[in-house]
Amino acid sequence: MDQRRRPNLTLLLGTTLLASGCVAPGWQGRSPIRASSFGQGLSSALPAETPVPAVVAAATDVLSERGLVVIESTATLDHGRVIAQPNFSGHARETVVRVKRTLTTTEVRVASGLGEGGGVERDILEKILTRIGL
Repeated sequence: MDQRRRPNLTLLLGTTLLASGCVAPGWQGRSPIRASSFGQGLSSALPAETPVPAVVAAATDVLSERGLVVIESTATLDHGRVIAQPNFSGHARETVVRVKRTLTTTEVRVASGLGEGGGVERDILEKILTRIGL
């Protein structure tokens, strides 16, 4: 390939990724914890010893502090979920935090209908991690 065309190809690829909504993986928390985008949200693998109920309690507090109304908060030792929605009528989508314990990790997924290109999910995840000391 002609050397003069490589920068244009790189620029085109980078622009395409940004336009498609793909967000590069980032680091969250003090530990640090790697967070990666998936579809409409953010996913992160916490240490396996992180208790699911603690993550769910932190998520419930964080979403409430953001002004969302928590309509469901459930947790077992292996699975948990928090669903919240804006405190106004309309067609705004829910924000959902799912927690799943595996043999090697405690997986957290944050999906927000608030739409700000991944910034909301990163902020929610960061605050959850801070609350549980990670």
